[in-house]
Amino acid sequence: MKTLLISVVMIMFGTSSKSAGEMSEAQRDYLVDYLTDTEKNLFEKVKKLSADQWLYKPAEDVWSIAQICDHLMNAEESLTKRSRGLLEAPPQYDKQVDMDSRVEAVLNIISEKNRKTAKIPVAAGTEPMTTEVRWKTPKEFIKEFKALRDENIKFIRTTDKPLLAHYNPLIAQLGEMNSYLWTVFMAAHSARHTAQIEEVKGHDSYPN
Repeated sequence: MKTLLISVVMIMFGTSSKSAGEMSEAQRDYLVDYLTDTEKNLFEKVKKLSADQWLYKPAEDVWSIAQICDHLMNAEESLTKRSRGLLEAPPQYDKQVDMDSRVEAVLNIISEKNRKTAKIPVAAGTEPMTTEVRWKTPKEFIKEFKALRDENIKFIRTTDKPLLAHYNPLIAQLGEMNSYLWTVFMAAHSARHTAQIEEVKGHDSYPN
């Protein structure tokens, strides 16, 4: 998947997007593939976990896999609202943005390859529960997450909205983010925390 993220980005975004902020077909395909691959990889890491593995915490201040998945669902909901909500604001068709560099910048900040070096705070409202477990089994989490992620994939695959023309004001660390970039962020965020799940599994005391 890293080949998809790094080498393909420059190929996919080498051509300018359509006029009026619409995605090019290459941009649409890239994002559909990224959302699909990160969903698949996440589910592969959690679907066969036992109850002990699901709830295991390497340390008191380290999230269990169940808590990581809680955060992932909260973030998916928040990012969906953010990226779709931007489409209600007036589009900025005249904004000139190098999408190659902006996509690469988002990946450099949030994707799994820089998880240990690019520290970002947990967004307010996406923290996992600490006193109880949201889902007792991975199967319950997968069902709920899949419903929303698949809806997001369907939206990107079919929409004719000008995602590249709807922007937030400048955001610290991330810069200017449009609806398309927030969806890139969404996929990269799940890849980031899938890597965190692997770190939890790598602890010496992780249950067999």
